[in-house]
Amino acid sequence: MAQQIYYLHSCNEWKECSSMELLFIGTSQQKLKMKISKEIEEGNMEYYDDSLSQKEQAKRFRKDWETETRDIINSRLIYGDFDYTYNNEEM
Repeated sequence: MAQQIYYLHSCNEWKECSSMELLFIGTSQQKLKMKISKEIEEGNMEYYDDSLSQKEQAKRFRKDWETETRDIINSRLIYGDFDYTYNNEEM
């Protein structure tokens, strides 16, 4: 059975492919969530509302992680983009 592999890129505000740099790759959804949360708290990424503190943005991200779709979370994540693929799958 194919295993999901998650990955996270840092990128510019418009998520242009030429700006993407790989920050995380792995099979753990929990570790991916923790990495994104850490990037938000450190100010490397923003989430949803930049008028909130970095800690508040990270808190909102973690809450949304439990209830929102990947597309919605990605649309709210600034300077970052995450997705998944399956092992041995062509991209």
